[in-house]
Amino acid sequence: MNNELLQTFLDDHRFIEWVHSDFQKHDEYWSQFIDNQPDSHDTINKAIRIALALKGDKAVYEAKNQLFNRIENTINNFPSEQKETRIISVRRWMAYAASFILLLVSLVYFGGNKNINTGIGDSLTIDLPDNSKVSLNASASLRYNKFLWVFSRKVSLSGEAFFKVQKGSTFTVNTTMGNVAVLGTSFNVDHSNDKLDVKCYTGKVSVTNISELKSVILTPGKGVIMKKSREFLLFDVKKQNSPEWMEGREHFENVELQEVINKLQKYFDPKIEVETTCQNLKITAKVPINDLDSALQTITWPLGLHFKIQDKKVFITK
Repeated sequence: MNNELLQTFLDDHRFIEWVHSDFQKHDEYWSQFIDNQPDSHDTINKAIRIALALKGDKAVYEAKNQLFNRIENTINNFPSEQKETRIISVRRWMAYAASFILLLVSLVYFGGNKNINTGIGDSLTIDLPDNSKVSLNASASLRYNKFLWVFSRKVSLSGEAFFKVQKGSTFTVNTTMGNVAVLGTSFNVDHSNDKLDVKCYTGKVSVTNISELKSVILTPGKGVIMKKSREFLLFDVKKQNSPEWMEGREHFENVELQEVINKLQKYFDPKIEVETTCQNLKITAKVPINDLDSALQTITWPLGLHFKIQDKKVFITK
């Protein structure tokens, strides 16, 4: 594998754009290049894997580029009479340095990645590298890189979590619908496939719609919901120190029954099915999340509905 060629690919913005655009942008150029360089396919494939792995981690690219700039400056500062005799050995040293950097980048990116997951009905509290705390609700996942934390306090979240963030640089929670950024505060983020729900308990929270780059600032006691329309729906949050799910219940205010069931499904393993004519009925209730029978009684009794557990399934009917 040609390390110098590999470094050339990773420093070429057209190559990076080509990889990150699902090989659409600049495709004519790179397709022709690949056809004309049959001996470089292994190097190209290696460059593609590294570019995909490092997507979005600018701190790693910046550190790599800074080191290579210093190497180039060293070469350019040689006295003119030394350049001819030393250029070959320096270039060889650069190739060794490139191999070392790529190895270091791989260790930093892959070795530093931490993935935390919770199962159905489970919850977990963890400490981040800066002593910020994250409490993961059931059926959630969190990812961050402990080695890059000093450069960027950033986590990726799917599901629901409550954050108590230490003061410092900007702390960002990334989801596929929007990003939540703070300096030092406590807040709750609930992200599903088609909904992002953020509540602020202390400090200030910035929520950004990543598809339209619109933002809203939340202060204590305020929340925002963003659905498929990507519009912000602001609401008031009950003034307390933490979300109610951490106290063993979920609070629903005039919410359709099917949406309630979707929320509860992450706490209970049996599949819950609701009769079609009942799905749009609305309910206001505080539902316990630690006992299935209690939860079902709480949501069916006020609506005059019945539930039956059969073959590891729950059926709710009139």
